[in-house]
Amino acid sequence: MEKTYKVIYTGQKNDQFDREHFIEKFAKKYGTSEKAEKLLKITKDTVLKNNLSHQKASEYQEKMGRLGLVIRLDKMVESTLQASNDPKPKMAKEDKPPAVTRSSEITSTLDDIIDDQSSALEDSQIVNPYQAPNAPLEETYQPIASRIRRVPIGHGYSWVSHAFSNIFKTPFKWFFLALFYCLIMGGLSSLPYVGTFLSYLFTPFYMAGIMVGCQDQYFNEPLKIRHLFAGNSHHPNTLFLLGLIYTLCMITIMVVVGLMAIPLLGIDTDTLMSLSEKPNLLMQYIRDPMFLILILTGFGLAIFVYAAIWFAPALVALDGEEALTAMKKSVKACFKNILPMFWYSLVLIAGYILLLIPILITFILLVVFMKLNINTMASFAPANPLIMIGIGVYFIATLFIFIAITMSSLYASYRDIFYGEN
Repeated sequence: MEKTYKVIYTGQKNDQFDREHFIEKFAKKYGTSEKAEKLLKITKDTVLKNNLSHQKASEYQEKMGRLGLVIRLDKMVESTLQASNDPKPKMAKEDKPPAVTRSSEITSTLDDIIDDQSSALEDSQIVNPYQAPNAPLEETYQPIASRIRRVPIGHGYSWVSHAFSNIFKTPFKWFFLALFYCLIMGGLSSLPYVGTFLSYLFTPFYMAGIMVGCQDQYFNEPLKIRHLFAGNSHHPNTLFLLGLIYTLCMITIMVVVGLMAIPLLGIDTDTLMSLSEKPNLLMQYIRDPMFLILILTGFGLAIFVYAAIWFAPALVALDGEEALTAMKKSVKACFKNILPMFWYSLVLIAGYILLLIPILITFILLVVFMKLNINTMASFAPANPLIMIGIGVYFIATLFIFIAITMSSLYASYRDIFYGEN
C-alpha cells in the first residue's frame, strides 16, 4: 500500500514570512483578508491536508513555505487513514476544537478552527482556502526568485559537512549512483565528434534526477539508483531546453577562444583543429605567454555559464521554473553568495585532497624505496602491478565519493539559499 502523508501547519512562521505579503496574496486569491488574519492567529498544530502522496505533500509544503508558514509532514497510520476516509461530523458551535498533538492521530482540522472562529458568519460565506481551488494553486504563491538569500560565508563549510553526513547514511547507494553517473557521462563523452556536446546536453537531466533523489532523502524517503533518471519525469522538455542552452553556451566559448587563438598564437585554422592529435605541438603553444590570455578568457566566460547551470536543474525539476528563468536565478544566487561559494569550493577541493593523501604517501614511499634499495624493489616486481591496481581502484573510489559529495552539497546549498534551511 502506498504511503500517504498529512500536511500540518505548526502555527509557526519561518524567516521568509512577511505578514503584509501573506495577507495581500490571500486576499487577492480568495477575496477576503479577514480569514487570513484568523489563520495567522493559529498557534497550534493544524492539519491542512490528508491522504496525500509524498510528492504532493512535499509540493504543498514547499508552496506554503514560500509564504512563510512552517509546515510538517507526518506519515498517515492505518487508523488515521480509516478515520480520515469516514465522513467528518460537524462540530457544534459550543464545542471546543480538540488540539492536534505531534502524534500521528488527527484530532482537529483547519475546517473546524475556521468554523469555530467564524461562527458569526453565514455558512454560505465561509470559504475554506485549503480545499482544492478552481484556479491553479501556484497562482497564490510568490515565485521563489525574490527569496534568494545572502548567507554567511561559513555556510560554505556546512554544505560540505552536511553532504558528508548525508552520504554516509547510505554510502553504497551514493557510490553506485555516482558510478552510473560517471559511466553514462563518460560513455557520452567518448563518442567521436559529438560526444562532448551530448554530455553537455544531458547533464541537466542527470543533475535534476540526483536533486530529486536528494529531496526525497531530505524528506526521509530512501535514495534509489533510479533517481538518476528521475529527470525524465520532472519537466523533461524544460530540462532538454536547459541542456540545449548550456551546450550552445559552451560551443560559443570554444569558438570565441579559438578565434582569439589565431592572431594571438599566430596559428592557422587547420593547425588549430588538429592540435589535440599533436601533443608536442600543443606543448609548444602552451609555453607561449599569450596562451595564458586564452586560458583566462575561456575560464572567465565559463564561470558565468557554470553559475547559470549550477542551481538551474534543481530549480526546474523541484520548483517548475522555466529554463531561462532558472539560469538567471542560478547566476543571481551564485554571485549574491560569491564568498560562501568560494569558501565552499576551497573546502570541497581540500576534502578531495585529503582523500588522495594515501595515494600520495604510497607514491612517495615507492619512490624513496626505489632510490634507496632498487635491488630489493626489483625482487618485489610481481607485486608492483597489484600495487598499481590498488592505487587505481582507490583513486576511482575517491572520485566517486567526490562526485557524490558535490551533488549532495549542491542540494544543501540550494535549500539554504532558496529556502533558508541551513
